[in-house]
Amino acid sequence: TRGEVRAGDSLTVPEVLEELEDTVILSGHIHRPGDYQWSPGMSLTDLISSLDELKPDVDTSYVLVRREQASVEPITVFSTNLGEALKNPRGTADVRLESRDTVHDFRRAGDRQEVVSELLQELSLHTSQDRPAQRVQISGNVRAPGVYPMEAQMRISDLIRAGGDLNEAAYTLEAELTRYSVAGDARREVDVVTVDLAAIRRGDTAADLQLREYDYLKISRLPDWESTWTVALEGELRFPG
Repeated sequence: TRGEVRAGDSLTVPEVLEELEDTVILSGHIHRPGDYQWSPGMSLTDLISSLDELKPDVDTSYVLVRREQASVEPITVFSTNLGEALKNPRGTADVRLESRDTVHDFRRAGDRQEVVSELLQELSLHTSQDRPAQRVQISGNVRAPGVYPMEAQMRISDLIRAGGDLNEAAYTLEAELTRYSVAGDARREVDVVTVDLAAIRRGDTAADLQLREYDYLKISRLPDWESTWTVALEGELRFPG
């Protein structure tokens, strides 16, 4: 409505709502985060075409994608290996992107839980007795321990990848998987499974167990990793001790 402006009037112009249709969002440890134009058939390497676009110490093995579904459905979250995608464009790791996707890149070592916890909170809004929370956890000697979204067909090696891979102090022969289940809708049971970590690292798919909701993987530390052993030198030496 057109009206006369008088002295002392205050005019407020509201912001235009941000238009997210036909865009994807790039976020995280990258030089130019922000909104990018989406087009049908767009893949991850169309969005990130070179390692030069990433900041130093980026974890190329774990890229997390948040995808919006229909308005009444929950979001979905899945990951892929950017390094493999760049080596083999249009291959399995070079996932197709959809409009309104958000792609997160992470540092190799560091806390990823600020981003991940927000995604887990969104996923938890749609949990119920018939749809348990889709989350798994890794702790111990990995670069980025914490709770992560459980993806479709997710395996132990995928959880280790989410956790930034093993650190130098990790015990690489075995790991411990704690698994929870509900028995007869009456009580919660706990089962501890010994994982053949060495076989998984060799690519043995039989040892690389598929994960379930609330699985908890613990990576142990090498025995005596922090111990310092000394010998004593005595006698006719320039520097005994």
